[in-house]
Amino acid sequence: MEKRLTIVLLILYFSISLQAEGMVKSIARSYCAITHPVEMMSPIRHDNTCEEQHIIQQQHGGTNWGNISIISASSHITTDTWMGDGVLMQGKVWENNIKEDGWGLSDDSEDALAQAYKLGRWQLEYVFFTYNYKSDKWSSTLLNWDGVSHLVYGVSWWVNLPSKYIRKAAYLVDKNYYGLLIDHAIQLPILIIEGSVGIVYSLAGVVTGTIMQPIDTLNALLGGLYLVLKSILFGIIDIFLSIFTFLKSIF
Repeated sequence: MEKRLTIVLLILYFSISLQAEGMVKSIARSYCAITHPVEMMSPIRHDNTCEEQHIIQQQHGGTNWGNISIISASSHITTDTWMGDGVLMQGKVWENNIKEDGWGLSDDSEDALAQAYKLGRWQLEYVFFTYNYKSDKWSSTLLNWDGVSHLVYGVSWWVNLPSKYIRKAAYLVDKNYYGLLIDHAIQLPILIIEGSVGIVYSLAGVVTGTIMQPIDTLNALLGGLYLVLKSILFGIIDIFLSIFTFLKSIF
C-alpha cells in the first residue's frame, strides 16, 4: 500500500512539475505574442509570432540549456540575420563573441557575463528567465547569474535601449513592414515598464548573486567593470550609428 502511494505521489509530483515547466514557457510565448498584436495576426516567418534565440551562439560555445530567450520573429531577424546595410557595428550583432575577451576568471562567470552583456547590448525585451532549446525547461537569471553579471545587464540594457529600438525600426522600414511599426510603437511603453521592473530585479540580483555565488562574483569583477564601460561607450556610439542606419533604410 505504501509503495503504491509513493508511486502515485511521484507520478503526481512529476506531472505537476512538467505542467509548471511548460506553463512558464507558454506564458512567455503568450506575453511575447500579445505585445506584438500585428505580427501575431500576420507573422513574417514560419507562421510564428515568437521564436527561440540562442544568447551565446553555438559556434561560440553556447549550449541548448539555459541559453535561450524568447523574442518576436521580427526582433530575432533584426539581431540575427539582418546586416543593417553594412553600417559599422550594425551587422549580424549576435556574431560578436564576447567570450573571446576572456574577462570571466571562471567558466561560470564568463558564461554569465557573456549572456548579460549580449542581452543588454542587443535584445530589446528585458530578460528575467532563460530556457532550454525546444524544451519546457527554464531557469531564472536571478539564481543563475552572479552579482556582477546582473549589474552588467541592468546598465547595458538601459544604455543600449535607444540604439536597439531605432535599429529595429530601421529593419522594419528597410523590409517595408510598415504595419509592424504599430507593434513597435506599442512596445515602447511596455519596454519602459519592463526595464523599470528590471531595475529592481537586477538590484536584487546583485545582492542575491553576490550572496549565493561569491566566488563567481569575485571572478567576474574585473570583466564586469570592463563590460559596463564597454556597453556605455558603444551604446552611445551606437545611437548615432542606428540613426544613420534608419536614415539609410528610408532613403
